[in-house]
Amino acid sequence: MNISKDNTILAFDLHEVLFTFDYKKIVKIIWQFNHKLAIIATLFHFGLIWQLLKLLWNDATDEEFYDLFEQKRPILFPLILEMTNAQKIIPGTDTIVKDLVQQDYTLHILSNIGPRRFKQLSDDFPQLIGYFKRVKIVDPNNAPRIKKPDTQFFVDYLKEYTQPKQQVILIDDNKKNIKIARSLGMIAIPFRSAKQLRKQLQQLDILIST
Repeated sequence: MNISKDNTILAFDLHEVLFTFDYKKIVKIIWQFNHKLAIIATLFHFGLIWQLLKLLWNDATDEEFYDLFEQKRPILFPLILEMTNAQKIIPGTDTIVKDLVQQDYTLHILSNIGPRRFKQLSDDFPQLIGYFKRVKIVDPNNAPRIKKPDTQFFVDYLKEYTQPKQQVILIDDNKKNIKIARSLGMIAIPFRSAKQLRKQLQQLDILIST
């Protein structure tokens, strides 16, 4: 299939593609938190630590971490929410997004974040998020929660958000997601940097300005 602005959707992951953690901001958030003793006490809450490790091992969604803290350590929940939302734009990616929109390409978001985190990103970066016409994130009401790299996440996206004759180009930093996307007929670009992404888009004859 020929790639053109009329038949092509570019679907972007968010974390480590458009955004990355702002560690300076995270340190500041912790420093300004009023309940530091609660942080220290949590280190000795071995049941909670064990549950956190299991969530990390299973590559859980942010909503699952939020649920855990709301239930087990509600005093820390505002801190966790603020820390996970301490994001900054990866330099150059916002320019690529803007260039693609100016050339009338359709952009989607395809991410494992949940609605609470996405709302905060939208509030913090309204112009960048506003370039994307449709968004597929993890629905916290589903049990179990379907997320990448589950094949069903991609199948649902293709069924609900695209038309049969449209070509989808996934831009993602996760190798498993890239593999699944390609197995379903999508073009998939493993993201490493804005410079590399721009070059690969140009190789696909998506000629965006430098």
